[in-house]
Amino acid sequence: MKFIVLIITICVAFITNANAQSDLDKLNWMLGKWQYKTTNYNIIEGWKIKNDSTLVGYSYTIAGKDTISSEQTEIIKKNHKIIFNATVKEQNQSATIPFLMYAFSNDSIAFENTLHDFPQRIIYKKVNTEIIRASIEGLIEGRLKQRNFFYEKVK
Repeated sequence: MKFIVLIITICVAFITNANAQSDLDKLNWMLGKWQYKTTNYNIIEGWKIKNDSTLVGYSYTIAGKDTISSEQTEIIKKNHKIIFNATVKEQNQSATIPFLMYAFSNDSIAFENTLHDFPQRIIYKKVNTEIIRASIEGLIEGRLKQRNFFYEKVK
């Protein structure tokens, strides 16, 4: 059964990417500066348009007065595929990790890299004009783990 689900997922990914549109403007709801707050830390994430085939982003986590992690990101359209690239200076020997888009709609986009340790999937969903949900998920020791981040628009 797992094999059938995997085959279907792969087929959907190929079909979706083959039909990927060049208009990343459907992701305009992601643009701007966003913040996720907890009692222990804040995450700031931002997105802007670089050109008609690239959105560039950043994310950093602040605990107290210290920046404890930072990440450079981009969503690019290349060879009829949409790819989310993430580079975290302190992880993966600072190598960029690509995630291939597998689902796309007017209010969500999802990426996957099954070869990455964690996360294997990154999902953005527009909740409303002031909130987006970013989810990371994947298998850790054979069990599905998921974290949701509800970002609020920074005025």
